[in-house]
Amino acid sequence: MATATPLRIPLSEYLHTSYRPDCDYVVVDPAARKGFDCSGGEWIQTTRFAVPGSPIHVDLAALFAAIDEDRAR
Repeated sequence: MATATPLRIPLSEYLHTSYRPDCDYVVVDPAARKGFDCSGGEWIQTTRFAVPGSPIHVDLAALFAAIDEDRAR
């Protein structure tokens, strides 16, 4: 399990009280540059989010690299 961050504590409370198994929950912590798939009610660290059955996805390493490149300009 990943280390708790200030972002994680209120989101854990939200998932505990409002979790619905028919919904996908993803969390990106920009300060820690980490992503989590919380769809199963647990915090599973991941580097890629994808919409099943489609080409839609987000690669966090590429996203953060693009942000860094933009900031460097």
